[in-house]
Amino acid sequence: MSMTSNFNSKLEKSKHTFISLDEKDNHELLGRLIERSLLYEYKTIGGKVKLSPSDVVKTYESIFYDPSSKYYLGETKGCSLHHYQDALCSFITDSKDIVNRFEKTLLVQMLFDLVDNEENN
Repeated sequence: MSMTSNFNSKLEKSKHTFISLDEKDNHELLGRLIERSLLYEYKTIGGKVKLSPSDVVKTYESIFYDPSSKYYLGETKGCSLHHYQDALCSFITDSKDIVNRFEKTLLVQMLFDLVDNEENN
């Protein structure tokens, strides 16, 4: 008996869901992601793993304000949730923290509702 997963459908939906170009909507999304990064944690035998809210903010800056970033879109182009999630995952995997990359990547999936928070704790 196999368990069904809706991960693929959620991932496809995130590829086609775009962040509004309205500044208020952008800030609302950023606030929601920062709040979730403060609340969500991944528990392991070695302890708790959390995402830093500064990682979320730095990713936001790299997408909307840093023309030298490979994820830069500026404020005039639409940004999909998948692009935002990919940028955050890349930011985490490129960091110096090599011990908790897997757990932090799972936390990113939780931030974007690709994986349920309760499933991982």
